[in-house]
Amino acid sequence: MNPRASKPLSRLALPLVISFTLRNLFALVDLGFATSLPNSASAVGAISFWIPFQMVYIALWVGLSSGVTTTLSQALGLCRTDLVESIERQVRRILVVLIAVLVGLGACLPLVVPMFGLEHDLTRDFTIYGSILAIGFPITGFWSILPDSTVKAHHDTRSTMIAGLLSTATNATLNATFVFVFGWGLAGIAIGTVLSRIPSLVYAIVRARRLDAAWRASLAEASPEAAMPAASDEVRLSMQQRIARQLSRPTRRILILGVPSTIAFVLTAIESSFVNGLLAVLPDSTEKIASWGVFNQILQLSLMPIVGSAVAVLPWLARRVAASEFTVVRRELMTTALLFGAISFGLTILPAFVFPDAIARRILTKNGEVDARSLALAVDALAILPVVAMASLPFILLRTSFEALNKPRLAILSSVLRFVVLSLPLIALGRHLGLTSDLGPIRGMAMGLGTAALLASTFVSVLVHTIVGDLEKQTMVTGGG
Repeated sequence: MNPRASKPLSRLALPLVISFTLRNLFALVDLGFATSLPNSASAVGAISFWIPFQMVYIALWVGLSSGVTTTLSQALGLCRTDLVESIERQVRRILVVLIAVLVGLGACLPLVVPMFGLEHDLTRDFTIYGSILAIGFPITGFWSILPDSTVKAHHDTRSTMIAGLLSTATNATLNATFVFVFGWGLAGIAIGTVLSRIPSLVYAIVRARRLDAAWRASLAEASPEAAMPAASDEVRLSMQQRIARQLSRPTRRILILGVPSTIAFVLTAIESSFVNGLLAVLPDSTEKIASWGVFNQILQLSLMPIVGSAVAVLPWLARRVAASEFTVVRRELMTTALLFGAISFGLTILPAFVFPDAIARRILTKNGEVDARSLALAVDALAILPVVAMASLPFILLRTSFEALNKPRLAILSSVLRFVVLSLPLIALGRHLGLTSDLGPIRGMAMGLGTAALLASTFVSVLVHTIVGDLEKQTMVTGGG
């Protein structure tokens, strides 16, 4: 076994695509159980009110996980066990401090909730639900960062898929048990959500240890030529030495590489809040927000194959870069984009062209009724769903490439360009055009979103193509490619 061997990118991405798509379908587990409670209105409101807080946790998790995955992948690409061990030690120290801080902040949440000025029932339910998650999720969720990143760095995305599905199934099972058997209500939903992370955490830890042991054994058994990174020319050797020096300071490296992903997620949340704000000031704002919710919910589902493949790009490309293997990068990225782009496009066909009315009606129906105006706006916007999804594809797939290519500043720049410079003004322009024409505000804003995504995708595609091309030429000129 060659310790430097790597699977094709599309094979690595497939399990993550399946996992992300199915997990998105189950994302409303808590809301589904909350609607069965006697105080369903305040329970649903408490869960919805928690979403901004949840996005902060997810941003921290995703950012730190991206940094750890990249550094571990680079260390594995260099076949350096000493660097892997150093990175793992530093990650454990970071997690101890971060979890302690988050648990402390979570314990203070009940003191802060009264300041939000919520109604009595909503204040009570949010205090219960939010406090349990704010204290429990850092403990059960953040400990998974190291084993999850290790598994992805070893390119075992099948195990990542299993861990994610295991967590989802456990969440549904525990929620049903705590709500319908024990009668714990909203507290039971929160406790089930926290505890559902434990089985996937245990599974990830076991898999990470086995993969580490197998990799070390392969290093011991491999010939010196196979175990050492390809460094037959000065360009490759210089690049690998530079990466090794960067990894010798793992904490700094992890934080540098993790910041772009955190910023991207925060900017995504800002974009969502901006859209809601634009719609909230319009007449009949409730129906318009509901209509946008239908479009956005189906858009996110259709993009899950691309999101899943983008998660696979980071460890795969980081390992290729560390080993100076640039000849296959462009081909693998193109193959992955075409394959999972086709799947994403397929997911848009039914809601856009075949059953837009039925699907939108299903989502918008409340208490057996549906608002006709909301339904019409949603169906109108769904017609351009495939265009928006395909325009978003290159940006989502390639943005993480900058971290793997040791260009974190470009990752931040591309996110700011996409979500601030382009998205916010173009969505606002789309709303204006929609209100002053037959487009309608929802379809106009969707077109603005799609235009911003297309321009950002073009920018990112050109940059990645240029960077990879330059690196490939360097290795070919020196005879190493």
